[in-house]
Amino acid sequence: MLLRNCLLVSDEAIRIAVEDHAAGTPWHQVTRNGQAIVANSARSMAKMFMEGHDLGSRPVLHTVTAPLLALSVLSVHLIRHPTSRLAGSDISVSDSGPRGCLCVC
Repeated sequence: MLLRNCLLVSDEAIRIAVEDHAAGTPWHQVTRNGQAIVANSARSMAKMFMEGHDLGSRPVLHTVTAPLLALSVLSVHLIRHPTSRLAGSDISVSDSGPRGCLCVC
């Protein structure tokens, strides 16, 4: 939850807060790189859901909450970082992900 919320805070505010509260702690880098960690986790979650759909396997969870949350996190990340190297891939996942969710419902 903490890392997901970092998508809504400016990069400068995150840097200042991490330096004030987490300097010298084991979780300093994790907190500092929270936006990248959240985006990578969302990509992995969406990828697993789509690969399972492509293989025809039934999802373990009969809800679309997790994939939709992953897609919303990717959308916010795209808005915050539109020029990132993975933006094209994120757009593709955001485009094809909801189609898989619709098929499950």
